[in-house]
Amino acid sequence: MINPTVKIVGAGIGIGGVVSGSAVGIYQLTKQPSTDKKKTQVVSKKISEWFEGTTITLLGSDPTHADTWNTKWQSFQAANKPTVLGGHWTMNKWTEKQGESTAPEEFKSLCRSNSEKHVSSKLDTLYLKVVEYCAK
Repeated sequence: MINPTVKIVGAGIGIGGVVSGSAVGIYQLTKQPSTDKKKTQVVSKKISEWFEGTTITLLGSDPTHADTWNTKWQSFQAANKPTVLGGHWTMNKWTEKQGESTAPEEFKSLCRSNSEKHVSSKLDTLYLKVVEYCAK
């Protein structure tokens, strides 16, 4: 025959296990999602690095690029004619340069320096402008 004290202790341990298991289960079902999960890391790369593995290339100083530079320059002028340039595209004597048909060296230099700036995606406005005005 089993000692009544052992029966009581055994029953207490069993009940304690059920209660503890239930408490853990309820906690797991009702806890709020953790806001401390890994945050998505934004990748920031130079604009020129976003071109890698694509057919997009930055225009260079090669004389064969002269016609393309001039076409891009004319597009740039048309898009910015009514505005005063600022930000990434600030140029000295912008109003005087607006009538030029040949892309000035300052414009080419802005293209090179802007292509070295970091952006977090190909949807960034600066990326899109560099592709539009400085690449082929």
